[in-house]
Amino acid sequence: MTKKRKTPSNSDGELTLPINVTAQLMPTVKYISDNINIISTLKGFRKLLKDKGFDLPPEIVDAVKAAFADGIDDRQLAFHEALPSELLESIYDDPEEESEIQGDDDGDEQKDDGGLGFKPDSASVFARYLMDDLGIQVFKDQHDIAYLRYKGQVHSLDQKKGRLVIMSLALANNAPVSSTFITNVCAVLSAVAITESEEPEFVYLRFAPYQTGSLIDLGSHDQEVILVDAKGWDIIRRPEDISIIRSDSTGEMFRPQKCEDPEIFRKYLNVKDDEDYRLMLSCLVAYMHPEGNYPLLTLMGQQGTAKSTAAKMIKSLIDPSHPSIRAPVKKEWDLVISARNSAVLCWDNVSSLSDDISDALCRLATGGGIGMRTLYTTVDETLMDLTRPVIMTSIGNVTERADLQDRVINIFLQPISDEQRRDEERLFKAFNADAPKIVGFLLHALSTLMKNLDSVELKSMPRMADFARKIVAMAPAIGWTEDEALAAYKLNTNRADQLLLENSLIAAPLIKLMERNAFDWFGSMTELMSDLSDAANQDSRIIGHTRWPKQANAMRAELNYCLPALRRIWGVEIEDMKRTATSRGIKIFVPNEDNQRQYSTSDDDDDASDAQTVERSSQTNLGGNF
Repeated sequence: MTKKRKTPSNSDGELTLPINVTAQLMPTVKYISDNINIISTLKGFRKLLKDKGFDLPPEIVDAVKAAFADGIDDRQLAFHEALPSELLESIYDDPEEESEIQGDDDGDEQKDDGGLGFKPDSASVFARYLMDDLGIQVFKDQHDIAYLRYKGQVHSLDQKKGRLVIMSLALANNAPVSSTFITNVCAVLSAVAITESEEPEFVYLRFAPYQTGSLIDLGSHDQEVILVDAKGWDIIRRPEDISIIRSDSTGEMFRPQKCEDPEIFRKYLNVKDDEDYRLMLSCLVAYMHPEGNYPLLTLMGQQGTAKSTAAKMIKSLIDPSHPSIRAPVKKEWDLVISARNSAVLCWDNVSSLSDDISDALCRLATGGGIGMRTLYTTVDETLMDLTRPVIMTSIGNVTERADLQDRVINIFLQPISDEQRRDEERLFKAFNADAPKIVGFLLHALSTLMKNLDSVELKSMPRMADFARKIVAMAPAIGWTEDEALAAYKLNTNRADQLLLENSLIAAPLIKLMERNAFDWFGSMTELMSDLSDAANQDSRIIGHTRWPKQANAMRAELNYCLPALRRIWGVEIEDMKRTATSRGIKIFVPNEDNQRQYSTSDDDDDASDAQTVERSSQTNLGGNF
């Protein structure tokens, strides 16, 4: 048991201190009293006092030594007891700041801090020392996550780098470095950041908006960034009012060189045609823009098309990290963690995506909140609202759901013959030599985008309209006209529709059913399920598949997924008819001038007329995929 000590007092329990105090020593005594419990060793504390420039008289030196003697737990109290009374008086010259520990006649220990009966622990004292004396700034971001800013760098207090900064400062100042102490200090700093910050600060990862342009973090040790605006780009030191964080995996970018040649990257990629190459470049440039929606870039091809190699190169150009490509995540919250730590996600060899991950990728591409219960809590929820570019490599189409397919740019890579194949070492040696110029070209295209974006007006808004506007804005730098850019984008979306219908179990039977009924079918959902089974020739491999809709509501959902692609390729429409006492019919048809709708949706018309024969338009052709 620690021996209880008492501050000198008279029989009434009042301090027995003289009135006269040496004014010059008051700040010194006060500083030592406030900080003596923080430092764990006498050597460390003497170094701290020496660094602060204190010239201590012998009586104070003796009091400090006495405070560190015999392993005393409360050095502040021991320091007070060892001081001459006239110096001890200086600590309590202000009644409102009085902090004493004194005992009654029975020897009971009383703690007091401002009269509340508590004394600050070492973690809170050290946290205040970090902020007041060492200049650490704490603040919260737009998601109520606590950060610290120290020597120009920003770190999250709930991640390893933030804890390591606190631990290094504790080690340098001879404070405890145990896990419990560091955790408590971070908790105090987080509480101050969350409760005392007036307004949240936006924290960015790699790409940040700035004035009329954007900043791109080079990832270098000297805090350099690339400033890009409508006038061009330049390398500057990061402005102090912009908070850009780096994760453990953040790598350093190639230092860009001026280049305006759009063909500089082509020789390292075996893309199918010019449209795919320029569309892929447009994606990379859009990914470097700090605001807006980001389409998913899928590199597709058979084995031996260098999909992984292409993904590594792309990632190293716009957001280098270690490792550069990863396996896809399986859970939604793992996706959030990846998005918090990478400005561009890059997944390799994706074979399938669950419905939950597919939906989460939709929100990640166009913006939307993702949340879960906060760990070790009952009712608290952690929310994230992020948008991130995602790059995937795959042999087949994995974006099967229609809402995700609408957000995908599919780039098809061609096989490489044995004569054309190069070993990876020499390939990347040549690529690394050209990479600074490739980055320079991407920055040139990004500047062109910023210059033209406000003046872009599209006659019609395709899917991912924000991205379509960016394609048009950067078109002069990419090497094609606005019309060519939009045509290539629409061709890519048509390919996506084809892939979607190929992956749908009901699409081919539905088209066959429509052909049998002159593209005008009417009936209930139950009748549709029966007719589709007949159109599939009752093939057990199709109607027995786990994805084949077994219930009317599942069939309705599958129709809704397929309808956008059916409408764009075949012009198919689905219309709900008036509900009867027993069921509600639906009408599936292809409207044109010769095929007016014969089924009324008004409440006054109970019957539907026979369908008329129509000819399918020559341009709505599935190309033999069914």
